[in-house]
Amino acid sequence: MGVMGFLIQAPASAQYVTRKAKDSAINAVTKYITWTSTPGNVKGIQLTAVKGTGTPAGTVTLETRIDTVSTEWTPVLSAASLTLTNVTNQIIVWPLNPKYGNGYRIKIVPTGTQKTYLYAAYLVY
Repeated sequence: MGVMGFLIQAPASAQYVTRKAKDSAINAVTKYITWTSTPGNVKGIQLTAVKGTGTPAGTVTLETRIDTVSTEWTPVLSAASLTLTNVTNQIIVWPLNPKYGNGYRIKIVPTGTQKTYLYAAYLVY
């Protein structure tokens, strides 16, 4: 049985951008990491979940809104979700090409008894 993987290589001018966020999910309390606006050249959003205490479990999804005044957030349909599991680190990168909507938020719905550290950033070039 072999190991499968892939490499994403960004252009030389890519930058890991200015807006990073840090939070933690504790027990079964829904959390959001939100950027109400992002630059037009955002190409992806990354979330790293790091096990703290307990047993990480739950679901992580990417959402957007249709305009800058809307309070309704909807899932980015082409975006995969991440299922939190009992491992040390988990990473998901949501490619955004083209950019969808106005602003993004990562919705974390944890379950069980846990503390999971969350680190998010977006990529532009």
